[in-house]
Amino acid sequence: MAISNFELQKLEDERDELAREFDEKVKDLSNLYAGDAAVPGLLEDLMDLNEQYNAQDRFIECGGYYE
Repeated sequence: MAISNFELQKLEDERDELAREFDEKVKDLSNLYAGDAAVPGLLEDLMDLNEQYNAQDRFIECGGYYE
């Protein structure tokens, strides 16, 4: 079942927010030293955000139909 254009726009907005969050995490990571204890957590956050973004993007690209 397809979703409405309104719902699709909402999903696109959420995808864009995920991209902004990802960029913020990358900026945070770039401000740390390689040995900093926060690095593994930030890398995990980046991987999670990337997976969420990619799933959202695939869903949007197929017009709201589940693959």
